[in-house]
Amino acid sequence: LKTRQTISASTDFQATGLSATITPSSNNSKILIIVNGVYNVYNATATQYLTRFKLYNGSSEITDANSTGSTNNSWKTMFEVSADSGDHQQFELLPVQGDYLYTHGGSAGSAITINLYATSEVAMFFNGRNQTDFGTTSSMTLMELGG
Repeated sequence: LKTRQTISASTDFQATGLSATITPSSNNSKILIIVNGVYNVYNATATQYLTRFKLYNGSSEITDANSTGSTNNSWKTMFEVSADSGDHQQFELLPVQGDYLYTHGGSAGSAITINLYATSEVAMFFNGRNQTDFGTTSSMTLMELGG
């Protein structure tokens, strides 16, 4: 993903634009999902904020982050605290990296599209900065294991 995606400040999870597709060859295999992403926030007022990420198969969450009954859980969470609020926080490039082993549930021969979703208390920009003179590249890799 090379294009910057804007995520508005919200409690709703929104698509980051980062996704990948794989067609499993076996009903018993698992899919290893590897995410290497970069984002930044537009924070001119808050001294602290929370950004959260979840993985979805299409539009269905797969990371079981809510299995404990709390809707505040996520696959990855970034909590930023700053002594000062202001424009300096607009220039931070922050990583979201990790992996997840997904049991796809017997969908051999059918394509699976994994999507990264995010929510933030302040506006964020996935795959780049708020400023137009910088950009980055984020990636998602899917590998079929076992089966």
